Amino acid sequence: MISTIASIITALATLSMAVVAWRALRTWRKEFIGKKKIDLACQIMESVYDIQDLLWFARKPHRTSSDLEWVKLQKEKHGFGEDTEVHENKLHYLLPLYIFHTNMEATEGLSMSQNKAQLYWDDNITELFDELRGCLWRVKEASKELYNSRVPEEEHRLLDLIWDKGKDDKMSQRVEDIIAEFKLNLEPVYESQRTKWKKLERKR
Repeated sequence: MISTIASIITALATLSMAVVAWRALRTWRKEFIGKKKIDLACQIMESVYDIQDLLWFARKPHRTSSDLEWVKLQKEKHGFGEDTEVHENKLHYLLPLYIFHTNMEATEGLSMSQNKAQLYWDDNITELFDELRGCLWRVKEASKELYNSRVPEEEHRLLDLIWDKGKDDKMSQRVEDIIAEFKLNLEPVYESQRTKWKKLERKR
């Protein structure tokens, strides 16, 4: 009788330990996954801000002679699918294309973020990534077409793609909306990790 009771107590103790261990593992896994999600949310925001900055820089309408010299130098070294002949009067059209290709780490970062994001969020986030990539692709293709073609079709539309028109620019407005939607969904994930920045007060 005593041995039976002891066996029952031992079994209950073992079961209790197993339950505690299972709960601890579950809590750890939840915290681990939560931390990875927070890190990824921050990484995604960083990558989409990088693309926004890249598009803004590549599409700046005001260029200098040094910009054109840089394009000419890059063209001699590389070439990214445009006409191999040097058209001096159209070199400025290649600026967006070459800026993208010399900042590939930004587009690679976007691709890496998109692949990981599919583990935690639904297809809506994938659509936003695809839209950003589409903006890059349209600007690159417009850049090449304007340089390659003597009289490109829809020239005004292509110029609107490669040069930012300021506050009325449709692509910039759409990119801002995309970034805002990313922020709307991802900021709550990492908001708890923010700390208030303290301003330095100089003694007078």
